[in-house]
Amino acid sequence: MKINSNFLNLKDSYLFAKVGQKTAEYKKAHPDHDVIRLSIGDVTRPLAPCVVSAMQKAVEDMAHVGTFKGYGPDRYCYGYENLIASILSSYARKGVTLEADEVFISDGAKSDLGNILDLFSADNVALVPDPVYPVYVDTNVMGGRKILYADATEANGFLPMPDGGVDADIIYLCSPNNPTGAAYTRAQLKAWVDYAIEKDAVILYDAAYEYFIGDGDLARSIFEIESAKQCAIEFCSYSKTAGFTGVRCGYTVVPKALVREGTSLNRLWARRQTTKFNGVSYVTQMGAAAVFTAEGEAQIKENIAYYKRNAKTIANCLDGLGIFYTGGQNSPYLWMKCPNGMTSWEFFDYLLENACVVRSEEQGKPRIDFENSVDVKSTDWLVNSVGERLYVTELVSLSDSYKSCYYISEHDYNQSKQSNPAFSINATTIENSIIGTQTNATINLNAQLQKLRSDIDSSNSPDKEELYQIISLLEELRNSQEPVPKGFLSRFSAVMQRNSWISGSVAGFLLNLFLHQ
Repeated sequence: MKINSNFLNLKDSYLFAKVGQKTAEYKKAHPDHDVIRLSIGDVTRPLAPCVVSAMQKAVEDMAHVGTFKGYGPDRYCYGYENLIASILSSYARKGVTLEADEVFISDGAKSDLGNILDLFSADNVALVPDPVYPVYVDTNVMGGRKILYADATEANGFLPMPDGGVDADIIYLCSPNNPTGAAYTRAQLKAWVDYAIEKDAVILYDAAYEYFIGDGDLARSIFEIESAKQCAIEFCSYSKTAGFTGVRCGYTVVPKALVREGTSLNRLWARRQTTKFNGVSYVTQMGAAAVFTAEGEAQIKENIAYYKRNAKTIANCLDGLGIFYTGGQNSPYLWMKCPNGMTSWEFFDYLLENACVVRSEEQGKPRIDFENSVDVKSTDWLVNSVGERLYVTELVSLSDSYKSCYYISEHDYNQSKQSNPAFSINATTIENSIIGTQTNATINLNAQLQKLRSDIDSSNSPDKEELYQIISLLEELRNSQEPVPKGFLSRFSAVMQRNSWISGSVAGFLLNLFLHQ
C-alpha cells in the first residue's frame, strides 16, 4: 500500500500546536508564572443563559420515550427544522433570502472548510491570502493542489484584491480576517465576485467572525453581494459568535445557483455529507437554535462586546506606542507590526520570556510584577488568568523597568471590609436602576466619565442622545456629592438594555462614587 505522500509536504506541526508546545515548555520551566494567552482565538465567556436553558431542556427530552431523538432529519442532512429556521431568519435580517435545503449544519467551520475540497479536483489551483487561517493552506497541501498566494500587506491594508492576470479555481476569503482582523467593504467583495465569475472559480467565504462587525459599510455575508450565489459557498460558526468552541456547531451555505460543469454543488455536497457525516447532536443543535432568537442575540452581543473591549484595550496601547496594526474594531483580532525588526517568532519568544504578567510569592506576601509602563495603581482590581479578582494594596518599584503590585484576594478584601459597613457596596441590589454588575474600577471619576463619552462617540448606537443624557446625570451626581436617588436611571432602562456595553462602565462609576462618599 501507499500513503498519501502529500502529508509529507506539511510543516512539522500545526501552527497552534507549536504555540502550545512553546507555552507548555515555558510553564514547566516557570511553574510559578501566569501566562496571558493572546494566541489561539479561543473564548473565555460562558454560554448565553438562553442557550444553556435550551440545552438543558434538550437533555431532558432525551430522557423520555416521547421526546427522545436519534439520528437527525435526513431531509436537511441531519439539521433540525427549528435550527435551520433560525439561521434563515438571521440571513433575512441581513437582506439575504435562502432556502432551507441550502443550509447544512456542521460541527464547525473548520471541518467543512477542509471537507468541502472533496467536491473539487486535485488539479484545481487554490488562491489563498497570506497571512491567513492555516487550515486553508494545510488542507490543500494534503490534497496535492497547487497553491497561489495573494499577498496581504501594510500597503493594501491586509486586504488583497483580485489580479486579472492570475488564474485560480478555488478562492479563499475570510472577512473579518483571521488573523489580521481586516475586513472587506461591499465594493471590494463585489470585485472578488466579478473576478470569480470571470474565472469560473468558486469562492470559499469564511464568515466565522461576522457577528463582530459593527460598521454598516461592511457585509456580514457574501450573499449580500449581487451574483455571489453563482460563485460562492459560505462557512459560518457558532464558536466565536456564541462561545461554542467546546460545544461544536456551525453551518455552511451552498446555494442551488452554484453550478459548475453542469452539476449542482449543492447536490454534490448533500451527497458527500450523507455519506461521510452523521450530523450534530440534538442537544447541541437545540442550544444553537436559541442563539438567533431575540433573547439569544441580545445575550451573545454582551459577550462579543466584552471581547471587543479587550481588543480596544490592546489597540489603545498600540496607538499610544505608535505601532502599526490592523483589526481590533470589527474583529477580536489585531495584527501588529513587530517592533525593532523582530520576526514573528522572535517577538513571540520575547513576549513569553519578558512581558507576560508574572505572579510570584515573596515572604508569604503575594505580588504581581509589571513593567513600569503598565497603568496600574493601588486600589485597582485585577483579574488573573483563571478569573480570580485581586485587590491591589501596595505598589513597590523593583527597578527602572519593573514594579511589584502586592495584592489580597477578593475574599480577604471582603473580610477586611466587614468591619467597616460604610464601604460595603453591592451594586446589583440597587432597585429600579439598570447599572449592570461590574463592581471593579479605578478610582478616577473624571477619567471614567471621559472614557464613557469617548466610547459613546465611537459607537454606532442610534441612542447617542439618551446615552449622553446618562453621562450628564452622572456628572451632576459627581458634582453635587448628594446620595444617589433611588431609581434615578430607571427611565433609561430600555436604552441601557439596547446598549448593554455601557452598563458595566456606569456601574463602575457609581461604585467608585459610593466609595468616595
